[in-house]
Amino acid sequence: MNIRNLYIALAALLSACGSETAENKAITSTSSTAPTDTTTLETTPAKDTTDSLYMIVPGESIGQVEIGSTAEQVSNILSKADSGDAAMGKAVSFWLSNSPDTPKHMVAVYSSRSMGTGNINLRTRQVLVTSPRFTTPDGISTGSTMGEIRQQYNHLKPVGYYPDKQQKRVYIYDDAAQGITFEITETDSTCAAIAVHEKGESMANGYLPIHLNVTWLNQQ
Repeated sequence: MNIRNLYIALAALLSACGSETAENKAITSTSSTAPTDTTTLETTPAKDTTDSLYMIVPGESIGQVEIGSTAEQVSNILSKADSGDAAMGKAVSFWLSNSPDTPKHMVAVYSSRSMGTGNINLRTRQVLVTSPRFTTPDGISTGSTMGEIRQQYNHLKPVGYYPDKQQKRVYIYDDAAQGITFEITETDSTCAAIAVHEKGESMANGYLPIHLNVTWLNQQ
């Protein structure tokens, strides 16, 4: 599936963002501060916020992939996943672009069962995208600067970080109340991925397990 077909598959069924595939990585440094609200020299392109086919709704959905959707419903929307893993009532699935162009983009869905409730269905808990085609209602997408994001989400808190391919830190910022998370690169303070989750849920308690060696901040 090339990236165009991925978008077409999503657009055909969605109503309403680089991050990488999961890789074995190691943290080589132990001290740094989270990125500040700086902007890069490049100007972020204007976003078309009217295209609901690629809408990120904090706390609710990315397109028609909604928080609470069953695994079967997600599969019907996105077709068969390119890869994934499941164990102990939890599962993560990946849909990757096949385009020869770089960077490649990803959709990731994390699901789990509500143990002890008698409900055996895996339910979507988090959805993550890396493509800048997907935007929030206020025009934020991957590629947006931390300064731009702060203007719209001023309750963000850094909850953890992980090393990228160059062993630079990517910080995970969460607005728990609104149900949205941004992955911000240390090198240029831009957004590499956006995830949505249930409103009021702390991402430090169970972030989408696509990055190894995540270091959580202020954890007891």
